[in-house]
Amino acid sequence: MAIDRIDWHNGADNFPKELAHESGGTHIGMFITWVLYNNLEGDLHKTNSVESVNSIKARKMTGTKFLIKECDEKFLEDDLGQEGLEFAKHYYEQNTYYEDYEKTLVTTEPTLYHVQDTWGNYDKISTYIDSAFKKWREIKNRKWWQFWLQIPIKSASSLTRKPPRVLITRCAQRLTRKYSGFGATEAGVR
Repeated sequence: MAIDRIDWHNGADNFPKELAHESGGTHIGMFITWVLYNNLEGDLHKTNSVESVNSIKARKMTGTKFLIKECDEKFLEDDLGQEGLEFAKHYYEQNTYYEDYEKTLVTTEPTLYHVQDTWGNYDKISTYIDSAFKKWREIKNRKWWQFWLQIPIKSASSLTRKPPRVLITRCAQRLTRKYSGFGATEAGVR
């Protein structure tokens, strides 16, 4: 299944006519470059695209060129390994990537399609993708019993002054208030 495709962009009514065809894939190529740098690509590219993957990692080929040459201008689920696909569904398909891309690279450009396919631009967006991936991985790897890690705490100093029983009770009270509409009660919370 396709995640993104160049023709979805350069075939759109709002695609600037003065731009080259591949400008519709610069944002896709930058994400694919990040995938390759982090070894999250699918088996297809690990076996059939070794030379191009090495060219990306040596910065001799951009992700957009890789997208055109190795992916037939389509970013597919098969281009990703399992963890890469899970992250892409969370970050890329939920438009968070687009928000970061525009915030980072579309500062003086009229559209996201005007962003130049350069390594300098990749370096800027890759820090945002790295950060999003780190946060996603931390949440993904939490154990079910670590639910309290998602509850905001006002200050770290408040943790040092209260015994663990008080903290657990407060977490339970917050959860009870938060989910009271779902049948939760205060039974058992002392």
